[in-house]
Amino acid sequence: MKNLMKLSLCLLSFTFLLVSCGESSIKGKWTSSDMEKCKVEGIKEIEKDTETEEMMALMGTSNDEFVSCACEKFEEKYDSYSIASIEADKMSEEEAGIMMFSCIDTEKSWKGIGSLFLGGCIGEDPAREGYCTCVLENIMTDFEPLEMLSWGDEDYEVITERYSDCLALIPE
Repeated sequence: MKNLMKLSLCLLSFTFLLVSCGESSIKGKWTSSDMEKCKVEGIKEIEKDTETEEMMALMGTSNDEFVSCACEKFEEKYDSYSIASIEADKMSEEEAGIMMFSCIDTEKSWKGIGSLFLGGCIGEDPAREGYCTCVLENIMTDFEPLEMLSWGDEDYEVITERYSDCLALIPE
């Protein structure tokens, strides 16, 4: 009888162990350990890349805010962190950019991009401030920040022509 009791307790313990270990991530509902791994690894990646970290600061988004949002996006799309990690490495720059900007507050990012743009546009000529502000306001109305990431020099030339009415704001 004693052996039967011991065997029963062992089986009961084993059953509880199997049930508790059986928790696994699914699309839309990751385990807390998968979500934590995603966040820890995401923060490590950002901190390794000073350019990305600077961009986050420019966009007015903390690393924690961004990584939490990105992990939630991955959770919606993939069955687990391990799958998301593999798939993220396969993402094109465009796909990654779209996801990234969905996690950034557009209003805050325009403030950051705007200050950077104005500084570069005005340079050492404060008389250009009216012109630069006019162009920036038009860009902010007509484009999303994500679109600007892929701009090349030829795009800026088109923008200059498109907003040529702003040239009148440069004093002679």
